[in-house]
Amino acid sequence: MDAATGRAIPGARVRFDFPAVNTTSNSYQTDASGQCRIKPATSATAGPPLWCLADGYAAKKIEWDEIEPIVASNSFSVKLESGSSGGGLILDERGQPLANAQVFVQSALEGGRTQVFSPDDFHFEQTGMDGRWTCRHLPAQLKDTTLRVLHGGFAPVILELDRGATDGSRSLSAEELRSGTAILFAQRGVTVTGVVVDSLGKPVEGAKILSEDYPIWTPVDGRFTLKNCRPGENAALIQAKGFAPQIKTFDVAKTSEAMRWELTPSPGLRLKVTDSRGRPLPNVAVKVEKWSGPIPREWRSLTDVDGRMTWYGAPTSNVFYSITKPGFEPLTAQPLAADGRERMVKLRKTLTVSGRVTDAMSGGMVGDFLVVPGRVHDDHHHWDKPLALNASGGQFTVTLPGAGLPHVLKVQADGYYPEVSRPFRDDEEDAMVDFALQRGEKVSGIVHNANNRPVGDASIARTGGGKAVLLGNGQFDEHDQSDVQKTDDAVLSRSLAHRPWLCSGPGADSKERCSFAVSPRPTNWSA
Repeated sequence: MDAATGRAIPGARVRFDFPAVNTTSNSYQTDASGQCRIKPATSATAGPPLWCLADGYAAKKIEWDEIEPIVASNSFSVKLESGSSGGGLILDERGQPLANAQVFVQSALEGGRTQVFSPDDFHFEQTGMDGRWTCRHLPAQLKDTTLRVLHGGFAPVILELDRGATDGSRSLSAEELRSGTAILFAQRGVTVTGVVVDSLGKPVEGAKILSEDYPIWTPVDGRFTLKNCRPGENAALIQAKGFAPQIKTFDVAKTSEAMRWELTPSPGLRLKVTDSRGRPLPNVAVKVEKWSGPIPREWRSLTDVDGRMTWYGAPTSNVFYSITKPGFEPLTAQPLAADGRERMVKLRKTLTVSGRVTDAMSGGMVGDFLVVPGRVHDDHHHWDKPLALNASGGQFTVTLPGAGLPHVLKVQADGYYPEVSRPFRDDEEDAMVDFALQRGEKVSGIVHNANNRPVGDASIARTGGGKAVLLGNGQFDEHDQSDVQKTDDAVLSRSLAHRPWLCSGPGADSKERCSFAVSPRPTNWSA
């Protein structure tokens, strides 16, 4: 759907494992209602990302473990941001059109950090026989966009828009890209060779090397060839099962002989994840959150049915992990050591509150009502109305994620005074609370200014019982905005229970005299 309007987007392409060799088995298209049925990935361990592409919208990539928390109902929504179109021409060093070149669209390169490239992480377009390419899925803002051109016979071309190439020799403006007149030249790369060995000098088979081009893997003799290195300094990330990943940098001008890259063993990261009662948790996603080098997409894993996971190629230093599972509070920035010892990790279930809402007089269930989550501060409650739940039938269940200040709930229904629950502790996990709502009475009035003229758009809040209404610069304080009633054409004629007024407390006396605070502050008012 359109992120700005919420309207359905028909004809959008949805696909897994992008880029893919076989585009027919994993590509789908939305119908007139913006929907399509897809076959989900088998696991988040090796599960490919989900790409959503629609003309006029920026390409969006979603990792499968980001989708998993919201697919319990077998459906989820994807919001696409408005995008732009652009394109250009790719030529070889002789000025001839370069066919079958892939143009990847990336975010801006991070200054000061070693850069390696994984094609599966980015959207790309491919040049035709005339060397031209067009992309209708560019970001709306191009100032932080980088283009990377890859071709099997040429060195990578990397251009940051309006900043020039990473080697300082070429530049490209966003205007050229948008107009389709961007011209890029590819040059032949430099070939370097080497071997990957262990600490005993034995060759390492199956080592994956990520550089600035397509990834390669070492055969049984551990040898490798990088054919398309750019002039100057290059970087490579080497990873293999049983070894700690390493970053290697090299200057092709100074590499006259075969390089020798030695890997150090990694005893492996071993975890067992349980709930607060010690029961094993399967399908917990464990991902690298921060490391001293680049983080490939495949650096993630899932726990098995016993809550265990083992990663034999984990970094051995300067690494932090996130541990997440739908329905549980996430753990972030976890400094877990890859020393081969099994570590126990506990996840706390997200606080879930269930209950009933009844009429205090009759005891019958209240039909339709609103459950508003909030937090308890020292001097007030902060209500998060955008997260309010519309419920019916007298029963509700809400989840209250996030640790910190105590959670609290407020229930509102037409014709009733609002009720506020007791505070909930984070460690309760499952809580029950019932609300018995008192019927309210209607209050109406007119706000006048100093000239006795009605004042429109005045803010009015009900106070009493020592509850303060905070004012600043003639406006109600931000945390009380959900508790403010605005006049409509200067006439207030609403039931107290129709809006979340600031009251003296649950079951407030309907016969008490109400005072009204008015903002902007008038010199004279009546109600």
